Amino acid sequence: MCNGITGPDVVAGRWYSPSDCYYLERGRYLAAEREARSLFTRWPSYDPFVQGQFIDFVHNKGAANLSTSTLLRMANAGDLAGACRENPRWNRGTVAGVSTVLPGLQLRGDANAEICLEWRAAS
Repeated sequence: MCNGITGPDVVAGRWYSPSDCYYLERGRYLAAEREARSLFTRWPSYDPFVQGQFIDFVHNKGAANLSTSTLLRMANAGDLAGACRENPRWNRGTVAGVSTVLPGLQLRGDANAEICLEWRAAS
């Protein structure tokens, strides 16, 4: 429900309105933003598009995965382009016990790399 949200706030069998989903999703996005801000040492220098795709990474893959990643190491070393190019590598999931490239994760990684590398906020 609500774009795949799970956890203690979700009641099985209950119908959730768009405003219910917004409330549940907003809290998770804000938590992902706090995590991203704490992990990326150069956070204030990133434009909103770069920040947004890093928040998306934390929201979908978790701060623990980010904290040990080459993506984070490169970004914190000042190699933002290299960090952006790491996004498509996060394309695998486990299917029947086998690590597999998942098309949806590949599309998301490719899109996040494009956003990070090519989109820029108007000054």
